[in-house]
Amino acid sequence: MGQIYDIFFGEDGMLTRIVYTDKEIIQTLGGGKLSMADLLNRFDQSNAELSAAAQTTRDALSKNANLVVLADLPGGLSRLARLILNSGMVPFPIDPEAIAIPEDKSYFGLSVATEQAGVRVLVHLPTPQARDAYTFGMQVFQAIQDMQQQQF
Repeated sequence: MGQIYDIFFGEDGMLTRIVYTDKEIIQTLGGGKLSMADLLNRFDQSNAELSAAAQTTRDALSKNANLVVLADLPGGLSRLARLILNSGMVPFPIDPEAIAIPEDKSYFGLSVATEQAGVRVLVHLPTPQARDAYTFGMQVFQAIQDMQQQQF
């Protein structure tokens, strides 16, 4: 179990670092000081302009949001599954590249905005996100079926 924590959080474990700026609160979980420095550097660079895919999702969300979440769900799940399989910690005889999806960047988006008499939540799911999530699920299903057929 210790090796899994090292893979996900680094040598320092689940240490949380928080930096307060004039307008934002920036937080990391694990990864050490270098991860926070890298995040702050990226934050400064990306503050000026988002990538085209991220901007498309951001434009579909609330302009006056209190919270905005952009995530590449299928890409993140695919990278996480390959990381776990490549670590050797999970004894599944599945080829990690069998569950790789193309790096077609798109982002799932969620925004939460408070209003005078309520809260408005907007969700944006671009077609590539839905397609890649389905593709990833089918690849995992096929890999598990192949693994079961090899056992018999």
